[in-house]
Amino acid sequence: MRLAISDLAFAGFRYRDLLHVPRNLGLEFFYEFGKNKYWDSVLPQIRHGHAKALSIHGPCLSINLANPAQDNCYEKIFSKTFAYASKVKADFVVVHTNEELYGDPEQLRLDVWNKLVNLDQLAHDYDITLAVENVGLRPLDTLLFDLPEFEHLLEDLPRVAVLLDTGHAHVNSWDLPKVIEHFGSRLAAGVRRLKKMGAPDPPDPGICGHQQQKAGHPCAGTYQKVRLKLSGLTTVSK
Repeated sequence: MRLAISDLAFAGFRYRDLLHVPRNLGLEFFYEFGKNKYWDSVLPQIRHGHAKALSIHGPCLSINLANPAQDNCYEKIFSKTFAYASKVKADFVVVHTNEELYGDPEQLRLDVWNKLVNLDQLAHDYDITLAVENVGLRPLDTLLFDLPEFEHLLEDLPRVAVLLDTGHAHVNSWDLPKVIEHFGSRLAAGVRRLKKMGAPDPPDPGICGHQQQKAGHPCAGTYQKVRLKLSGLTTVSK
């Protein structure tokens, strides 16, 4: 497992700041936030020194796998992402299980699983690894796959990897060391997109997008320092 930093932490296309990211960290970029021409220009600059640690975050604004109204368009949209990921030789593409929820949770979990099966095969056709991220926040009632359901989901998708968002895991009271131990070699990377959680922060799209504006900071004052040792890299959350 490699720790990675997302370009979401540098919102506003401040890609030059990524040039100063430590080289032992992987890089993740949100493909849907730019066109191919933009990424063709930017990636060679920010990727220098990170050649073996590049991942793409799949569409999460234009697509919600838990929205039945998008059943007929998600594959076409993801195909563009997979094609570009193949072009730049990304290590994997991240997919969210859901954004907002539409309907009965049990039925939605089945629907999402079916879509992930299809996306896994589509990614395989492009020679790309799919990595499923733990998303949804219990305080905002968007947690479709809590830890037991998330573990079961991954059991039924043996080829996909796991992208562990440590901020989401914290908000949902997951035991991080146990989660890391459970998924083991299936962990493609661990990312933390949350900002400081020891005190209230301004609205941050890295936490829960536009929903935070409605609900406020769901985790202010709750984040404690945790020391983890992963693949020889020791990190302390700050």
